Amino acid sequence: MKNIKIGLGLGALAVILGLAAQQSFAASTRYTFTARGIVTAINYENNTATIAGTWASNKGVADIVGHTLIYNVKGAKCYKIESGKKNRATITKTLAVGRTVSYTGLAKSDDTYRITSLVANESSFTIQGKLKDHDLGKKLLVIKVTKSTFNPAKYVNKDVALTYGTSMQFKNSTGKLDVNADEVDANNQKVKVDVVVENGNWIAKSLWNEYRGK
Repeated sequence: MKNIKIGLGLGALAVILGLAAQQSFAASTRYTFTARGIVTAINYENNTATIAGTWASNKGVADIVGHTLIYNVKGAKCYKIESGKKNRATITKTLAVGRTVSYTGLAKSDDTYRITSLVANESSFTIQGKLKDHDLGKKLLVIKVTKSTFNPAKYVNKDVALTYGTSMQFKNSTGKLDVNADEVDANNQKVKVDVVVENGNWIAKSLWNEYRGK
């Protein structure tokens, strides 16, 4: 009986030591971070997202900014900005290749990264402001923002540059009539612009020249 008791004791000890060894090798957290970047790839089967970092809080600058990293997104709380409001969303509605996202997470000691909270920035929105410059050759607009449905605290009273493509629509003050691009000179007039975000860049899709609305 004593031998049996000793055997059970040694078995239990082995289990305890094994668990302790596993815990000792578990990756610890080096630091927490807040960051922003552009999604370049998604693997839902492995619960990962690849993100090209464009901004990060102090501790994450060296590791994240300018680097494309694979993040573990399993269990991340997901949100989507819609019409200026932050709403809970599924991960499939939050992640999309080319979309700009903001995220917080953990940098681990084994050089892996885990996202705990993920926010999809609004992919389309509207701004109003004063047209400061219009470069026809470069298809470039510079607008001093007076209103924005996306992050107004950051962009109101700031000059922003937007490019546009061949599908761009220039309209009159009521938005009912099309005008030619070369008819829209930059005279500090009020304009309204519909914007989409593509690969992290602001692209103008339509502009109402000498806008009269509120």
